[in-house]
Amino acid sequence: MRAIAIHFDDEAAIAAQRRANRLLERLQRHKPEVSSVIYDGGRYRAYTFSGLPPERFPAQRPLYS
Repeated sequence: MRAIAIHFDDEAAIAAQRRANRLLERLQRHKPEVSSVIYDGGRYRAYTFSGLPPERFPAQRPLYS
């Protein structure tokens, strides 16, 4: 995860998040869905946080067996 912008207005932050997610969806439309058996990673989403983002997101790396 990386911070790419800081907004001091909640509405501006949400609008930027929506724009980024629309663009990401368009760029990733040919990648398999996360629920698919052939999913191999590489799907991205934009998030907004109040204050500073968490130090690591997710806090613990998921383990799959």
